[in-house]
Amino acid sequence: MPEDDTVDGDGDDTDEQTSGDDAGLLARLEAMDTERWAEAIVTGAVAYGVGYLVMAGLFFLGPVSTSGLTLREKLGAIGVTFNAAHHIQVMASKPVLVLAESEATLLGETFSLFELSDVLGAEQALPRALYLAIPVVLLVTIGFSRAWRLSPMEDVWGPVKTSLGIPVGYAAVAYLGSLLFSYPLGTGKYPVIANISILSDSAGYTFVEQGNTTRILGQSGAVAEIQGNLQNESAVMISSDGAGALLLGLAYPLVFATLGALAAVSLRQYRTGDSPDDTEKADG
Repeated sequence: MPEDDTVDGDGDDTDEQTSGDDAGLLARLEAMDTERWAEAIVTGAVAYGVGYLVMAGLFFLGPVSTSGLTLREKLGAIGVTFNAAHHIQVMASKPVLVLAESEATLLGETFSLFELSDVLGAEQALPRALYLAIPVVLLVTIGFSRAWRLSPMEDVWGPVKTSLGIPVGYAAVAYLGSLLFSYPLGTGKYPVIANISILSDSAGYTFVEQGNTTRILGQSGAVAEIQGNLQNESAVMISSDGAGALLLGLAYPLVFATLGALAAVSLRQYRTGDSPDDTEKADG
């Protein structure tokens, strides 16, 4: 029996010591980050993940079509589309020339995903405004909710100031996504002339080579003329522009999360009937 008491006592001491160590670690972490900068950076990273999941809901649960794509390609298409909702341009593996309605439009290697849909005459499964609203609404909400939760702090405008850390985490994940997200445009391969991929709205175009020049003929005559010869068909891979992901990944939360934080702190001040000047006088 005494041996059992000794064992129980040692176990309790160990648990208490572990709990004390955990509490001490948390206290040290809080002391190192009293203004919540680290929390803001993590919040930004999580916010991007939440936005990605919202966009995924439109793809997998809504009317957005991803037929013909593998699961990995679908995940890439979601990421590219979410980035495009920030006005981040897409990059193609080859320069793209679009043939639609007997007109030729050279988009090049970097262009807007929505511009591509417009040129191809593709019908949007959902209004474009809905895609563009996702990051805006998300970031305003994130900035507001975080500042509202922290606004009773001694530094009244501290939550607004530290909300500037949100863009750091958000942009970091957006840039990482630009390196990971990609998917093939369409489900097949496209003719290539002088390293330019030719996308068409139908098969009603004829390619005529004349020396080192290739003429593209439609039903109403010549549509385009390219210096170069017809090459083998190739698939076109689409990804996000890394520089754009970094810059706009910073700009979007810098503007919209900060606006949300300002709204939260201002509303808190209005409800309590205090102004920042009054609070500072009271502290003095």
